[in-house]
Amino acid sequence: MLPSAELPTLPPPRTLGVPAVAASLVLAPAFLSVGAMVQLANPAFGLWFTSLLLFLGIPWVVLRAQGFAPGPTLGFTPFFGRGLALGFAVGALNVAVVGPLQDLATRVFPQSWVDTFDSSKLFERQSPLELVFICGAASIAAPLGEEVFFRGLLQPALVSRLGRWGVVLAAFIFSAMHLDPVGFTARFLLGLLFGALAYRSGSLWPGIGAHAANNFVFSLAMVLFPDEEGHAPLAVTMAIFAGGLLVVAALGWWLSARPRLLEPAARAAIVEVPPVRLLTAARWWFVAGAVGALVLWLADWRGVTLNVREAQDVKKPLSPALKALRAKARRGEVPLEAYEAARKAQ
Repeated sequence: MLPSAELPTLPPPRTLGVPAVAASLVLAPAFLSVGAMVQLANPAFGLWFTSLLLFLGIPWVVLRAQGFAPGPTLGFTPFFGRGLALGFAVGALNVAVVGPLQDLATRVFPQSWVDTFDSSKLFERQSPLELVFICGAASIAAPLGEEVFFRGLLQPALVSRLGRWGVVLAAFIFSAMHLDPVGFTARFLLGLLFGALAYRSGSLWPGIGAHAANNFVFSLAMVLFPDEEGHAPLAVTMAIFAGGLLVVAALGWWLSARPRLLEPAARAAIVEVPPVRLLTAARWWFVAGAVGALVLWLADWRGVTLNVREAQDVKKPLSPALKALRAKARRGEVPLEAYEAARKAQ
């Protein structure tokens, strides 16, 4: 037997702290610069780009370069259909909670703030095809990408240090990253819900389902009721909020009494693999981004030009006639300069 001083010791288990910090340091400036520019050029393309190449791609690349298998490490357990469906149901019902909260926030904040951070503007001046892509990005790409970063990478790193308070801090960062003070409280509660589902199940699928349901309901409302303005009576808003809380609380109690419903066949686990060079891990993500941007420019350079110019010269909403002229300019039926002149004269 070896003397005690010579006994071999195992290295401590690796955690996600270093990858989470590294990914955050890359993601934050990329989101504020590249993500913002791409969404300005074309909101439909920009949402897919930001969700998949930044929120999903950066954690994936960082983990692979540091010797982790991204899929299982980020919480992608074998497909968990029951968890996805239950999460979707919880997220859909929770709209009755966050919807009234957002309505209350728009009553409290100054109107100038409400107008500045009005997410419905994303759906303005979009073709029917672009609206489909925006709704798809909001309902599929955003839940996938954001859950990977916030609940797959950041939350486990925080929980390893802070316990359950890591779920709260991850939800706070999730809401803050949206840069929307008016919607901060509603998104913070959403972050708590998504985080609790991931924490309880050990899988990303329930949180992805809840996130998808929330975004789908609100996107559908923006498309179907684009001109809805004003508020419902405060008593109605509060009644919906109270009813939503009761329903979500009852569903939470029901699920807590049946813990196996949210248990996947295998919980997420940190899996180590041989590391690869950072550029090797990132090359196909770069290629996908470059090809996507090139296709966007070739297919819609007029629309990109219009979006960039209009962002530099914010005006009042377009009249119906000017909207029609803009559509013609985008299709190349009239010169861009003709639309610009008409817009300045409005």
